[in-house]
Amino acid sequence: VFRKPGYKDTEVKVTPDKRAVVARLEPALVNVVIQVVDALAGVPINRALVSYKSLQNPLSEEKYFAMTDVNGQCSSTLPPGQYSFKVKKFGYRESIKNFQSRINRDNTVAFNLVLM
Repeated sequence: VFRKPGYKDTEVKVTPDKRAVVARLEPALVNVVIQVVDALAGVPINRALVSYKSLQNPLSEEKYFAMTDVNGQCSSTLPPGQYSFKVKKFGYRESIKNFQSRINRDNTVAFNLVLM
């Protein structure tokens, strides 16, 4: 078993005739939580669309993350790294925040949307 911080454990079976072994380590995933509230009223915003883009790869495309629930929250898993999150909701100004997700850390990003 190969172990490295920030990566999933990888098990490789080695037979007696092997001279070399290759292990491919996959990054561990972290749970990222997005919280969206109305900036003036302080109430959660339901059905806000959240997307993200990796900042580590300049050629990466914007991807769907999730839609907020009645509590103004949504979550999903991503590999640790730097991301740009965008929140859109009809009637509100779009908001963008950059965030560094890490293992063993609170990975919550809060957005306060302003009415148009």
